[in-house]
Amino acid sequence: KISSKIIPDVETCEAECLVHHGKGFFGKLKDMLSYAYIDLIDDVGKWLVLGILVGGFISYFLPATIIENYFSNPFISYTVMLLIGGSMYVCATGSIPIAASLILKGMNPGAGLVFLIAGPATNAATISFVGGKLGGKTLFIYLMSIIIGSVGFGLLMDSFWPGLGHSIRSAADTMNMLPYWLEILSAVVLVVFISRSYIVKIVNLFYKASLAEVNMKIKVTDMTCEHCKRTIEKVISEVSGVQRVIVNIKTKTVEIQGNPDEEEIFRRIKNAGYTPE
Repeated sequence: KISSKIIPDVETCEAECLVHHGKGFFGKLKDMLSYAYIDLIDDVGKWLVLGILVGGFISYFLPATIIENYFSNPFISYTVMLLIGGSMYVCATGSIPIAASLILKGMNPGAGLVFLIAGPATNAATISFVGGKLGGKTLFIYLMSIIIGSVGFGLLMDSFWPGLGHSIRSAADTMNMLPYWLEILSAVVLVVFISRSYIVKIVNLFYKASLAEVNMKIKVTDMTCEHCKRTIEKVISEVSGVQRVIVNIKTKTVEIQGNPDEEEIFRRIKNAGYTPE
């Protein structure tokens, strides 16, 4: 985002940039690890769990004969994957276990790639918004870009994969896995971090319920993810007079308890790259 709203005061921005770049190696390392193991897990954890559960259900309960008889046909499999992936939002992380399970059951790899591209690219709500706000012509270009791009790369995948002389199943059977103890340890670590994310969210619900008096409520429409939430929480918490900060991504609101300077709150949010109302 490049906007005059983001940099309302050059001197202030330069000062804040100096503070950021003056953190040193360990400060930057801490920020990197915090983003990788907290912010990122908060964003993709739900979708990863959902993808693993759906993929496990397909692998265990869905007979391979159904996939081989119906989804091995590119016309059918491509169409179904476009309809499923395009109508509902499927996170890129969560869609991988689902596509992998279908491919291992006999679906052609190109259809799996169509699902991996179309699923995260759009959904019914986005299609409705684009059509309503930007018009039919823009909607047509938007959808055709997704369809042509995903189907084109899917056909390309299906055209060169058989020439390699291997099947997806044989590749899965012969690939080298990590040591078993490392697999288990990695799974345990991932479960711990995802569980921490849900525990924190539950605690925050009770925390918000105990918020006695909200002195300021701000709408931030361009706040979309956990990283946005943490950034806004951090910049507001640093303002003098702030006692508590509750950020709700779904309603895109920020509730503040305390007696902070309103202009300072708005300035901090704008300098972080967001638009407070």
